[in-house]
Amino acid sequence: MRRKLTDDFFIQLQNILASEEEKKKILGTNKQCLTKIQIYEILKKSGFNIGYSTVVAEINKIKRSGNECFIRQHYEFGDRLEYDFGEVKLVINGITKKYYIAVLSSPAGNFRWCYLYDNCKKDVFLDSHVEFFKMIGGVWKELVYDNMRNVVTKFIGKNEKELNEDLIKMSIYYGFDINVTNAFSGNEKGYVEGSVKYLRNKIFAENYKFSSEEAAIEYMESQLIKLNENSKILKLSYIFNNYEEEIKEALSKSALNIYKKKFEKYDLVILDELGYVSFDKEGCEILFNLLSNRNDKGAIIITTNLTFDRWEEIFKDAMLTGAMVDRLAYKAHILDISRDVSHRYEETLFWKENK
Repeated sequence: MRRKLTDDFFIQLQNILASEEEKKKILGTNKQCLTKIQIYEILKKSGFNIGYSTVVAEINKIKRSGNECFIRQHYEFGDRLEYDFGEVKLVINGITKKYYIAVLSSPAGNFRWCYLYDNCKKDVFLDSHVEFFKMIGGVWKELVYDNMRNVVTKFIGKNEKELNEDLIKMSIYYGFDINVTNAFSGNEKGYVEGSVKYLRNKIFAENYKFSSEEAAIEYMESQLIKLNENSKILKLSYIFNNYEEEIKEALSKSALNIYKKKFEKYDLVILDELGYVSFDKEGCEILFNLLSNRNDKGAIIITTNLTFDRWEEIFKDAMLTGAMVDRLAYKAHILDISRDVSHRYEETLFWKENK
């Protein structure tokens, strides 16, 4: 028999409870969870000389930590991004299927986004990060996770964990810190667990039947745009390129002023990869009005592969292009980060060397 309350005991207990948390997420029910007497019996079979009352006390001590009072934390933009998976059931072409949403949430920006997958395995876990960073055009200082398998390989002590090697590689590549919460502390799970429930309910509670997975994803993305209208972070290029017709419709209804007021309130507007998508005359005038209205009222970040003398290729009008450049370049910080080798080519080489 092993001695009582050793590091091995705490490791085994943490592994059992973490496995139960994962089971609860997947099955969405408490009916198949291990009872405390079953956990005690598993520990006894593993050779631990421990009493039932001691096991119960240690389980309660871990779970009680989630009921403590706490003060809501304040984060600056770019400080903290939280990640989690949530299960959702959809009816696709008449067939009920189980899917997962990978949810990424920024507490400071009040920004929530998600991706729909048919599993929550490692490839999906990594892909959701890459797609989100590419969409936003940047990375947060710290990413926060719970004890999911894609994050924690195993417990190696009472409070120590061995992190997944692929997650470590990704964090080094993108340059963010990893923060793993206490899986049994509601305080530490924070904003993201609420975000999973919020997005699942807001997006799929009313509409859950779709003709195809593509239709479900298209609907989900349209709802995400609406849900993030009051966020302090706005990905303007994504919204404009995908919802140009919606904005034009608003213009025809004399409601463009509503959009202008919304854009004024955002602390930051990002117009990423300007030049990949060209606009017609009406679209150019709308974009010009929206950006001009923000002049001296809020921050704007624009990334593009085109120098100013080529912007006419985008807007098709020399006078409008000149006015656009004049307004955007005024008191702006202009960074030239041109390079001979594509960063995607470098990423591919890195991926091949480390796969």
